[in-house]
Amino acid sequence: MPSIRSAAVAAAALLLLVTGCDSKQPQAAASPSPSAPAPYTPAVGTCFNFEDQRDAKDSVPCDTEHQFEVAYVGPITYQLDIPPLEGSERRATAYRECRTKVDAYVGGAHPGLLVKIEVGYPSDAAWRAGSRWYSCDVSKESFAWNGSTAKEFVTGSVKNAYANPAAGVRMPCAVATQDKAGHVTDWTARSCSTRHTVELVGLVKSTSKAKTAPRDDDQIADACFDLIAAYLKVPVDDEEKYGVNAIWFTPSDREWEAGERRVRCYLHRPEHPFSGSLAGAGPSGL
Repeated sequence: MPSIRSAAVAAAALLLLVTGCDSKQPQAAASPSPSAPAPYTPAVGTCFNFEDQRDAKDSVPCDTEHQFEVAYVGPITYQLDIPPLEGSERRATAYRECRTKVDAYVGGAHPGLLVKIEVGYPSDAAWRAGSRWYSCDVSKESFAWNGSTAKEFVTGSVKNAYANPAAGVRMPCAVATQDKAGHVTDWTARSCSTRHTVELVGLVKSTSKAKTAPRDDDQIADACFDLIAAYLKVPVDDEEKYGVNAIWFTPSDREWEAGERRVRCYLHRPEHPFSGSLAGAGPSGL
């Protein structure tokens, strides 16, 4: 979620009726157990609309609207009766592996990706049938101010989409909307070649030990301002002199629970819209 500070997402069982040949008394009908589904493993590039568990019946063509695309499928060698639970170390380990796999699949590395990562597992039925895998799934992330966890429906594949600006997976610049008190209430994505007031600077790491992602945190704020100063090539704490504020997006609670600690930092220059990038601008360029 965003924060701002001045420099300051039956087959029914076939019933076999066994009829007895005894002329005195018919045999009772037998009820065999339902047939178990065959193990299922999704192929890389398969698309889905459901979170968490993946099954063949849930896949959709990628040229139709969908939310998730499988970027990688890895084997599971440990023994569990059910897929790993939310918040477990096994899910966190898979998530960390998926960060690298998704970056490679889309063709670019964070922080320049407007995507979210999900870890998928077989459905409970498929798990019982012997499926043992996890999938690294990628979804396009909404750039709405109040929707850092929202996933957008997309059409087509995001494989190697980082090289295609029209795919919309690069983190854009933006124009922020403020209320009378100067608080950011919304923002609209813009090409960085057009006039804008917000620019992505990079990532910092939260050191918070909280169970949920902190929304307003002094350590994150300080780290973002330090990063912005280095990005602009101005002395630390001089950002306010040049009308620059900081905006940051922390991970969603689900990402935080999985071990994600990276925070996206943006510079915000509301009084002086600019075109291009302010990287390395220095005092004379501000």
